[in-house]
This record gives sequence, C-alpha cells and structure tokens, in this order.
Amino acid sequence: MNLMSCLSESGVLVSYGGTSRKPMVVNPGSFIFKKQTIHGFWLLYWYQSATPAEITAMFEHLAPLIAASTISTPVATTYRFRPSQGRDHARGPERWQGPVRAEDVRRPRVDFTHSATEAST
Repeated sequence: MNLMSCLSESGVLVSYGGTSRKPMVVNPGSFIFKKQTIHGFWLLYWYQSATPAEITAMFEHLAPLIAASTISTPVATTYRFRPSQGRDHARGPERWQGPVRAEDVRRPRVDFTHSATEAST
C-alpha cells in the first residue's frame, strides 16, 4: 500500500517504527506535486526533552483511553515462556505456565520528580 496516496495535499506521514528493516519506498511526485512530508518519530527523544509534568500529563490522558479500550493494540499472538537455565529455573516450571497477562507483570515504579539529565548522572 502506498501510504502517501492516502494523504491530502501538504499531508504528513509520521514513521515511528522500522522493525521490518526494509527501506521505505516513496514516489517522489508526492513530495513535489502534493507538498507531502515524512517525519521520523522516536519516543526516547520526546522523553529526553519532556518535563516530568508533561510526561505525567501524557499518562493521565492515555490511561483512561486504554482502560476504556478507546485505544488499543491488537495482540497478534501470545507465547509461553520456557524455564530458563538461570536463577528463575530454580523456582520451578509453575512460574512460567500460561500466557503472560498484563496483571501478572510487575511494573517498575517510575519517579518523575527528577529530570532525565539528573537521572543519568
């Protein structure tokens, strides 16, 4: 599919993923005759420049949308974990039964009281 043909004149395509590692093929006429542009987006750069208040505001805006299933990411498939040969293997295979569910994942606590530059020093 040619995504550029879906855009209006002066439309902007934002590319935020490149896991296929395939080059993006674009018709040069989109740039010349329709004044379209492509921008890359990497969330890490936003995190590095955003203030703690902006990050908190973003999560406060998104969390209710996710909880209400207003926005979601479809799950293509689930995988079962196999016991590792490391320290978790000693805990027994019962630890790894079943697919991973969001409520089973321990989330690290995030402290937004320090800026990204303070946290890296």
